Amino acid sequence: MMIPGTSVPGIVVLSVTRSDSRPMCLRVFVSTRDPIRPTPSYAGEPPPVSFWRLDAEIAAVEAILGGSVVEAGAHTGCACGFELSSGEIGPWNDVERVADIDSIYAMLTDAERTDLAKCRASRASLFEVLRLALANGPVAVYAIWWNDEVRVDERRQTTFAEMEDALEAFPERVVLEIER
Repeated sequence: MMIPGTSVPGIVVLSVTRSDSRPMCLRVFVSTRDPIRPTPSYAGEPPPVSFWRLDAEIAAVEAILGGSVVEAGAHTGCACGFELSSGEIGPWNDVERVADIDSIYAMLTDAERTDLAKCRASRASLFEVLRLALANGPVAVYAIWWNDEVRVDERRQTTFAEMEDALEAFPERVVLEIER
């Protein structure tokens, strides 16, 4: 059974053709029992979440995760848009969890608020697709940086609640096995 992301109300799941190399971008891979179907490429601004498959790069991840693997991208065109931490100084220094963002919201610029809203929409869209996939079998998520080697430093069980409250929901080189 295919998991058509486009069947989720309010979520557009599209694929993109990626041939560029982005050395500073996060890559998030999703493994499910039932495939998440990439759909035709889009033109213009990326949607909140998109999925694609580059077979040459996916094979090494499939060997680690098993199942059907796709790469997920956010509104940024890469996986960086799923992470809510800015890594910059300022009000973000005091934020450790997503729940803490409201305490600094008034200090954010309009541009930061707009970016935060887009990140939240991308995360919510991805998490909704993962929830649908989890209803049909196991789901695992794995993240690395572009041009980084595929290796696992840790395997960890997690829940959606833990992922949703983490500023960086996808730690590097950690296989997150999502529990129901």
